[in-house]
Amino acid sequence: MADTNIEWTRGADGSRGKTWNPTRGCSRISPGCKNCYAERQALRQKNTGYKGLVHIVNGHPAWTGEVRMVEKRIADPLHWLDPKNIFVNSMSDLWHEKLSSGDQIDVYAVMAAANWHNYQVLTKRPELRLDSFSDSRFSEQVEDCAIDIIANWEGKANWVDWKFQWPLPNVWEGASVEDPLRKNRIDLLRQTPAAIRFLSIEPLLEDIGELDLTGIHWVIVGGESGPGARPFDIAWARRIKVQCDAQGIPFFFKQAGALPIMREDAWRFFTPTPLLSARNHGRCPEGYVPLQLGGKKGGDWDQWPTVMHDLRVREFPNTSILRSANGL
Repeated sequence: MADTNIEWTRGADGSRGKTWNPTRGCSRISPGCKNCYAERQALRQKNTGYKGLVHIVNGHPAWTGEVRMVEKRIADPLHWLDPKNIFVNSMSDLWHEKLSSGDQIDVYAVMAAANWHNYQVLTKRPELRLDSFSDSRFSEQVEDCAIDIIANWEGKANWVDWKFQWPLPNVWEGASVEDPLRKNRIDLLRQTPAAIRFLSIEPLLEDIGELDLTGIHWVIVGGESGPGARPFDIAWARRIKVQCDAQGIPFFFKQAGALPIMREDAWRFFTPTPLLSARNHGRCPEGYVPLQLGGKKGGDWDQWPTVMHDLRVREFPNTSILRSANGL
């Protein structure tokens, strides 16, 4: 595991969360993958743990499509006795089609055994997860595997009163949604048995429209960062926030990205006028102006203009209430 600065993995006390990558490798599946940060990170490690998983295509890093389990990383959470929020597979997708059901069972068994942590599983392939969860044999095999782990574990752990529950009460199931065409992933997530269901609407690439958040417990929104980042209209985020507020869903605005923009007519309405970014003018769509924010990701509230202050919201789901409501 590694400590992470990802804001939505932080604990209730503000402590940093962890990332856990029991699998490596991926492949692009939708527009949100175009500027994948994990491809760039994997390229820097292509001669070590990511050898054969990434290559250069037209001058840019790209996954080769190979996905593999990392056996030496499977048991990582069992070695960490302090409870943490853990983002599972920040460098891959646990529900990639190249992984077997047995691979996924092994990972869920560790999450069941090391139940003092909370795990956040985010996927762009929620249909594959729903298929597995709809088969009772999946949870039965997770339970059997978790019992084997506990029975044979030689490290330090506290399993007094341990019991298996499905869905796992300490696992948050999420889906990535970046544009209106990907909103079907919300319906698939809604049907997925989970203690907490969350949406990562990042990178948000256009106005996503109306959202039915029934059965969803948390919404994260963010603009794109990194090389080639696409424009992010802050009005898109504001519209999602309004819908979350109306439906009683916690809203978490992660960042405005590297190219936050605003409609020119709206920009001229505000006093004092928000600062404009000179370096991004050439990449800004007609009728919009680029806002000047500090940092590469637009995540520092102190650097935001007044026009964005209503988006300084980072709410978390109330896990105890949700677990009680779900009988977990």
